[in-house]
Amino acid sequence: MARKRGAMSAERTEFLRAALGALSGDNRIGVRVVAVDDQGRERLHYIDPADYRCSRLAAQLADEWAEYVASTDLSASASRDYVRAVDLVCSGLDTACSDSASLSLESADLLPLLARWERTLPTAYKDGSRQPGVMSSGVRLLIVRRDDHPERTVDESLAKFARGRTLTPWGETSERDEFSRTDKQALVKAAWSAVHALEKRLVVGWALAAQGQHPDEGDWLHMPDLLWGLSRGVIQPRQIADRLPPLTSQWPDELREMVINPDGTVTQRRARRDLVWRLITRLYPTNLDLHAFRVLLMDATGHAPEEVTGFGEGDIEFLPKGVRLTLVKTAPTECATGPSVTPPHPRASTRASCQQARCLTGPAAR
Repeated sequence: MARKRGAMSAERTEFLRAALGALSGDNRIGVRVVAVDDQGRERLHYIDPADYRCSRLAAQLADEWAEYVASTDLSASASRDYVRAVDLVCSGLDTACSDSASLSLESADLLPLLARWERTLPTAYKDGSRQPGVMSSGVRLLIVRRDDHPERTVDESLAKFARGRTLTPWGETSERDEFSRTDKQALVKAAWSAVHALEKRLVVGWALAAQGQHPDEGDWLHMPDLLWGLSRGVIQPRQIADRLPPLTSQWPDELREMVINPDGTVTQRRARRDLVWRLITRLYPTNLDLHAFRVLLMDATGHAPEEVTGFGEGDIEFLPKGVRLTLVKTAPTECATGPSVTPPHPRASTRASCQQARCLTGPAAR
């Protein structure tokens, strides 16, 4: 039975709120509820397996959806897409199969039914709509997510099917490439060079910090001592500026060299601020440093800049078989989630960029 949209009564809201955080499990045929942030307002999204004859299948998909939302910063619109996808597939299978109650993700009978559902899904939408692709890929992701956990059973053929390309077309798009293939290769090469330079800078900076001690016990003009204090949070940047001599000619060579301009001059009025900034960048990446990782993410995933710009730590989910990145694109008339799983079909840059990102610990310098 397909879900009917409409405002929830206060009684229904209280019922759903009481179900928040309830234990999951294939044998629990109870409503699954998550709380999501919708532009500052809390929304309750739910899937009730009891709404469908294929309740065991609905429960399995709902558990993966609820866990996925809970472990990431999935947006309200993306969560809503998964709810809609589960509703569409379960309602469709109830209609297509007379014995849908026996269906589950362990069932070998599910594969042909799911394939037929994907092929017929576009008939319910306007020509060129991207929603059928969003819905079918959402169901596939939940199946793959379950299969990524060894203790959760999924039919082997179904798992292979879910990891393949969707049978539903993705519709039309007016997006165009802004760069030629040569330009893209140059951008990726420059991004990797920037990442390697960043790694080298941070390794040297933290090695110097390890050689230092508290400036009160050492020297407020000794770089390793300043880096030691900053890395351990026992001194503040302003304290360094306050302890510096007023003229850079009175600074040690190793500090003065950090504020010399390309033309060999020193801007006295901002020398203290520049020195503190450069000390911090010896320990932490700056926002500009992180741009290289955005370029590598776009290359690895094929997603647009606006999708990668909002990507954060909450969009990374570490699974037993790999890493899932969730990138969400919101357009005026649609919202689509594009998760990338590494493995089963990793691109070298995807795996490498994930590994590089995990090497950088500590907050970014601003």
